[in-house]
Amino acid sequence: KSDGNTTASGGAAEFNLQSQINVQNVEIYYIRFDVKNNGSLSTQGYYGVDVKSGACYIVSLNGDSYTLTYF
Repeated sequence: KSDGNTTASGGAAEFNLQSQINVQNVEIYYIRFDVKNNGSLSTQGYYGVDVKSGACYIVSLNGDSYTLTYF
């Protein structure tokens, strides 16, 4: 929703900084997106924010390798 804190389903959006890592030669802040709804917390995805440019990415993990998808 437009308030930046509530999902379309009414859950509370939480963004949690996990670490600062290097993926595909890009230094990012690695962020976990959780939703708290009716007392239950579920992870909805992982995102990265480029430390230098502020560009935003979806971060995927395949085995031991991370990949970035620009959005």
